[in-house]
Amino acid sequence: MIRKLHIKGFRLLRDVTIELEQGVPTVFIGPNASGKSTVIEVLHFLKAAVTSGLGNALTAQRGGLDLVRTRGLARMPLSIEVTLNPSEGFAIEQDRAPLVYGFEVVPSESGQPIVTREWLDKYSHGLTKKPLNLLIRSDSTGPAKLKNVFTTKYDEVQIPSGELAFAVVRHPHYPTFEHLRADFTQLAVFPGFDVRPRWAREGATDDGLSPRERSIIDVADGLDMLGRNIANVLYRMREESPVRFRELSEHFQAEFPFVKSLYFPPIAGGGRIQLAWEDTRFPGDRLYAEQMSDGMLLFLLLLAAASPRTAKPLCLAFDEPDAHLHPSAERRLVHLLEQAAAHQTVIVTTHSSSLLEHLSDPARSIRVCRAGSSGAVQEPLDADRLAAWRDQYSLSDLRLRGHLDLSNQDKEEP
Repeated sequence: MIRKLHIKGFRLLRDVTIELEQGVPTVFIGPNASGKSTVIEVLHFLKAAVTSGLGNALTAQRGGLDLVRTRGLARMPLSIEVTLNPSEGFAIEQDRAPLVYGFEVVPSESGQPIVTREWLDKYSHGLTKKPLNLLIRSDSTGPAKLKNVFTTKYDEVQIPSGELAFAVVRHPHYPTFEHLRADFTQLAVFPGFDVRPRWAREGATDDGLSPRERSIIDVADGLDMLGRNIANVLYRMREESPVRFRELSEHFQAEFPFVKSLYFPPIAGGGRIQLAWEDTRFPGDRLYAEQMSDGMLLFLLLLAAASPRTAKPLCLAFDEPDAHLHPSAERRLVHLLEQAAAHQTVIVTTHSSSLLEHLSDPARSIRVCRAGSSGAVQEPLDADRLAAWRDQYSLSDLRLRGHLDLSNQDKEEP
């Protein structure tokens, strides 16, 4: 689970510390351009930087460091620090002590990224006690110091100035890196599923793939970022985890009772399958994903994303997942995300007031985002004031009246 993010110099997030609730989803609300989706992007950037390299995460995916760093603060480095509890598969010294990993990046004269600092600390005795430094890197040209778990001494390792230690450190003497790399690889970030039907995708500049298309049979434990492998994910779930598949199908059928079953017919030529379903309204007909409504397909994708995986990711993050959903489906989605939050960090951004109404503990879950002259801020609700106001008003009422920001600012009564 991710416990805390400290972000500096990333777009609108000039200097933000975000405490992420454990056991409930953390839900970001606020006006457009207030930094909600940027939090989701930071998680994807962290995953990409660790798994495919810092240069690729910055240049190939985002156009370069200058387009990522906060505007108007040319000298501010880009810095990300994440505090986390390792996943269940983490087995370093038989404990799962909290870890703090972070890095700081500045541009060279040519604009290429330079890692000026990188650190990995292990807090075996709590976050208030002195940590064990597993990685110390404070000079872009000098070697990094890595704690060797076999000799218990520090080894000096030269790391390219434009890359993170994850790009170089792959040795059993430093097992924390391998486990942490696996955890970051499992970060599940969903910026939005493209459920448009074929006619609405005409002229798209991407590869043409969408969740509605047929899929090559492949091993897929979880959805890819855009949900394009939904057929593979559900097919594997049905074959290897029939209980999970049955539970997912029951949730889907509860919202769409005319769906008799989901199945995956092969495509002529071999090696491909397609998502299909039986519909009680049209006996004997085979209907395909291309014929699903936007809301049906989106809800199925969200169910697959929220369904427990073989390897539970540190974090599930959804950017505005509520588009096209009926309030009943929103309620069921919130219930499933609250269940998932018992085992992993769950982050959601939304503009939906009805989604907020379904939260079991809105005071703990909701973070209000605002953009000011010093950048974006994210603040929790004032729990006492919220409890008093909810005797008379719903969350939707408070949002309409502009009073849901119940943080430290003085507010008039609604």
